[in-house]
Amino acid sequence: MDFSGHATITLLNFDDTLTVQEELCRFLHSQVDLRDLRGTRLFCNRAALREIARRIRGRKGIFFLGSGDYHYVSYLLMQSVDSPFTLVLFDNHADLSPSPAGDLLSCSSWVARALRLPNLKRALIIGARPDSFSGADPGLLRKVVYVRGDLCRPDRATRPGMSRDLFRHVPRSINETPPVTSIMPEDTSGLRHFLIEPLPLTSRETGEVAGRIIALIPTRSVYISVDKDVLRHQDAITNWEQGEMPLADLLLFLQAISLARKVCGVDVCGEADLHPLDRLRPAGREAIRKNMQANVMIIRALLQTRTFKQAS
Repeated sequence: MDFSGHATITLLNFDDTLTVQEELCRFLHSQVDLRDLRGTRLFCNRAALREIARRIRGRKGIFFLGSGDYHYVSYLLMQSVDSPFTLVLFDNHADLSPSPAGDLLSCSSWVARALRLPNLKRALIIGARPDSFSGADPGLLRKVVYVRGDLCRPDRATRPGMSRDLFRHVPRSINETPPVTSIMPEDTSGLRHFLIEPLPLTSRETGEVAGRIIALIPTRSVYISVDKDVLRHQDAITNWEQGEMPLADLLLFLQAISLARKVCGVDVCGEADLHPLDRLRPAGREAIRKNMQANVMIIRALLQTRTFKQAS
């Protein structure tokens, strides 16, 4: 990405979780104040969605969304992509649930709606819990590639008797029995690929996995979305159940993808939405510090690639 004349980083201020992060705010950035909007937490009604879209129109680059409660904004950002692209989503949840009502978009349903965008050719979901695919539309799953979250868990040894291939192709018919039913919910058998062997990874092996992931991206352009709940607790603190991915592996994946493909947009969420008094307590300060450090490292990893113009 080269955004000459524009700040590459935009902070969307729904909840003041970003403005307290001093190191994050030292980067050249713009800020969009959205605190006055009602009906935006977890679920967003049509009127609020239109107003958010109006306020962010024309902006490009790396967006920070605040808490994961506002992850649905990714859908708005992807709407403006005018060429074929792949969504690469790092998230502990697949966010493929049906919308709770016709005019509402939620933090758990935005991927399902995004998969209907004509330019979105594939969604590569990395790190989601297998049970978070429950209830997903099987027709939409045909556009999804899934990499299990325990891909990066160093404490998981190779299971005896399992294939040495990282990915296996799922039967084309969702009514067929998937080859390994014990590690996938039955209603996710429409997924095109999934990890069947959680390997303990060295940094070299993580690089090899990144190469395999890139090979699954069919388009020149990618949109990257990161919910920090995919990370282990040592690297981030969020309001949602968290995964086990180390921050170092996430950074490697981000750099590898950015170098191999044209990045048409990035968003990051997963801040800890704390009461103002809790921000002053040791646990709250530690949560802010961890999340700020993760955000800063994500920015640096992306800005080091040739895809982005240095903006700090």
